[in-house]
Amino acid sequence: MDKLILRGSYLPQGAPSSSDVANLTMLDMHVEMAAFAAQRGLVLSQFVDDVTVSGEDARSAIPGLIAIAAKHKKEFSHRKLKIQGQHVRQTVTGYVVNERVAIPREKVEETRRRIVDLTARD
Repeated sequence: MDKLILRGSYLPQGAPSSSDVANLTMLDMHVEMAAFAAQRGLVLSQFVDDVTVSGEDARSAIPGLIAIAAKHKKEFSHRKLKIQGQHVRQTVTGYVVNERVAIPREKVEETRRRIVDLTARD
């Protein structure tokens, strides 16, 4: 399968199917990470290379998740690691996820301004 979808050892980005193909190539790792989190009573969500873990003592799961990624030959960026407590605005892939998934207020206001600007051009 790798020969069909990879360019060298890289997955091309930008095609509508890129995220789906990337998720397929990481399916075994995602399944192992989900089982690891479930054994600890944690909630894990994954989209391509973004992994979010929530629950009591989620912080303690980080080394195990990093080890699973390494086992599957995936690098983990410590620079991108964010630990967000329950009393701060928690964002994942640009969305606020504290109580429910929501678009950040700033993004909504920016979109409203753009709509007003576009309609005012008539």
